[in-house]
Amino acid sequence: GDEEELRVEEQKVSVAYGGDVAAAKKAAADEVRSARQELEAREDDLANYELGEHEGRVRSIEDQIAGLGDPMRLKQVEAAKMNSAVPHVGKWVYEQVGGGSKEAAEAKVLGPMLLYLDLPDKGHQKLAVQAFPARTLTSFLARDEGTRDQLQDELKRRGPQTRITVFRNRAKTFSPAPNRPSSADMKRFGVTAWLDEALRIRDDLRGEVLAFLKQQMGVDTYLLATPAAVGKIDALQQFLQQSGMTGVTVLTPERVYRFGRSKYGARAATSSSSLPQRHRHAACFSVVVDTSRKKELEGQLKEARKGLELKRKERQAVERDVGQLQQKLDAAKGRQVELNNNTVRLNRLAARIDQAKKRLDPARESVADFNADAQKEGYRRRLCDAHQRSLDSLQKAAAAVKRHEAALTKLALVRVGLAAAEAQLAEAEGNTDELDERIARLRREAEAAKAEARKAADKVGALVREAKGKAAEFAGRKEAPLSEEAQGVWDALPAGADELEDRIAELEAETSSTSADGNSIKEYERRRKEIEQLKTRVDAAQQAIAAQGGKVAGLEQAWRPALEEMVDRVNQKFGSCMAAFRCAGEVSLSDGRSLDEHGEPAGDDDFEKYKIHIKVKWRDGEQLHVLGEAGRDSGGERSVATMVYLISLQEINPAPFRVVDEINQAMDSTNERIIFKCVTEACKDGGKQYFLLTPKLLPDLDYGEDCAIQLVFNGPHNRRRDQFDLSRFC
Repeated sequence: GDEEELRVEEQKVSVAYGGDVAAAKKAAADEVRSARQELEAREDDLANYELGEHEGRVRSIEDQIAGLGDPMRLKQVEAAKMNSAVPHVGKWVYEQVGGGSKEAAEAKVLGPMLLYLDLPDKGHQKLAVQAFPARTLTSFLARDEGTRDQLQDELKRRGPQTRITVFRNRAKTFSPAPNRPSSADMKRFGVTAWLDEALRIRDDLRGEVLAFLKQQMGVDTYLLATPAAVGKIDALQQFLQQSGMTGVTVLTPERVYRFGRSKYGARAATSSSSLPQRHRHAACFSVVVDTSRKKELEGQLKEARKGLELKRKERQAVERDVGQLQQKLDAAKGRQVELNNNTVRLNRLAARIDQAKKRLDPARESVADFNADAQKEGYRRRLCDAHQRSLDSLQKAAAAVKRHEAALTKLALVRVGLAAAEAQLAEAEGNTDELDERIARLRREAEAAKAEARKAADKVGALVREAKGKAAEFAGRKEAPLSEEAQGVWDALPAGADELEDRIAELEAETSSTSADGNSIKEYERRRKEIEQLKTRVDAAQQAIAAQGGKVAGLEQAWRPALEEMVDRVNQKFGSCMAAFRCAGEVSLSDGRSLDEHGEPAGDDDFEKYKIHIKVKWRDGEQLHVLGEAGRDSGGERSVATMVYLISLQEINPAPFRVVDEINQAMDSTNERIIFKCVTEACKDGGKQYFLLTPKLLPDLDYGEDCAIQLVFNGPHNRRRDQFDLSRFC
């Protein structure tokens, strides 16, 4: 049979070429040789029409024009350096939002913000880089709610790698703080201008752009200063404090100073300084254009492009000829290849038969040796190992969260101790002031008594001298003896002014060396020592708070990125599944911070308040809202969202199966059919299994080969299982 087949094939080849295969081969080779010679000759002509020199001249002139520094182009380049997604989003806004019109696009979206900010002063350009974060410079400002939603939907469609921030600022006018002093009043401190005063913005956009910058980064709180301000920084801080202006940042070429107020106690004024940071966008405000040179180069570019276009047309004509000759050569080669293939088909057929015989025997042996049960057992062990690794990862994450909670508890206790120590310190300082006042009062009383004693002594001396002057006749007369009582009183009195002066000096020394109340001095010393101890405790508590805060931050870095990554994966799956219902959905992580009046997170992060928000939008014209919020979702809608969320969780949840009880009872037929399809699609990757318990299912569902249906028959009127003949129903 094989020999007959080979002869038939040989006869077919011979007949196809007139019985003379050798002559046919020679004719085909001659045809190929002639076509190749014609092609090579025309390709030599093509070498005379090379465009490299002309294209190089055009590119050179274009590069020179670009190098001159078109402000908008340079700013676009700087924005692209900060965020590579900015050019793509800007192009989408220009084409989709503006319909190819720059004016129409600007009427709805401003961005990136760097394009609208200019600083004419070169000194201000270097300082302003320290104030503007890259996130603000590359952000987009939507001028109405609808455009913001449209742009956010596009960013979600592009995926998480497109990290562009979109803001909606309702304020159209800008006004700085009412108590802010003018920059002219602070010129003596080395201040040149407030940052919002130094910025040059289009008049029709100035109020809206500055209002946005004030909300995002406090543009009205930055002062631009010369190096002279470094030596006058304390006086500048005092001046701002007297004006009632706090939260000010002073930017100088050498240092960055920040003024504020303490959050504790008497809210004392605080200040800090740091070296200027190096930023990737350091040159974003430094753009200069040589308009005369640009105009000259544009003329040269126009002439170069004309020459290039003429040369390109001539080359295209030659290329068409080369293409036609190449087709002719390819056709000849094709016929030659076909001839060669037919002549070797017999040899290949015989070789293939031998090779097939050699491959068949080992294949049969391999089939005999194949052990399906061992392969299944191996895959089962690998699945169990993967499941165990997932459980271990979850346990580690849970342990990290527990350590984090313990650190937070310890930090709270330290803060309570610090508050108590500060209260005791304040009380002790108050008591110390009271003791000082008491001692001062006693000293004043001692001084008054001293003065009064001196006056009494002077009066007694004057009376004695007056008496002796009026009764001189009694001066030498012996006085009558006094009674014992009178003599005792007389002896107790000072013998004279000198003795009285000595007594006053003793009292004065006693008053200066001790207080009127010895216990007060002891109490004063005790309180002073207690104040020192409390200060030491306050310092230690503050250090402990800083250390615990560092530990808390470290623990948060251990689990926070992994948690955000899991939420992001669930969000992507949830959004794609909701799109199958022609709806929209989002899963986000809500942290423990409260929202300020602008709806932005602010304050301390309370980990006990973390939650997952499931947001849905069922109809056009609605906004995304939290599922179940204010009872606005029906029972069927809640069931659909819950089931989609459960499906989205399976990529991060290692559970091998899930049990769902009557989830389809509140759904309409369309949603139930889509949910059933989502469940079956989710199980196709393997490793997942769903048990759906329901009293009914829709007819004509596509179950597929991976679904198994279990019908439960029970009750007193049913036949026993041994009497049930399944073959009668199959």
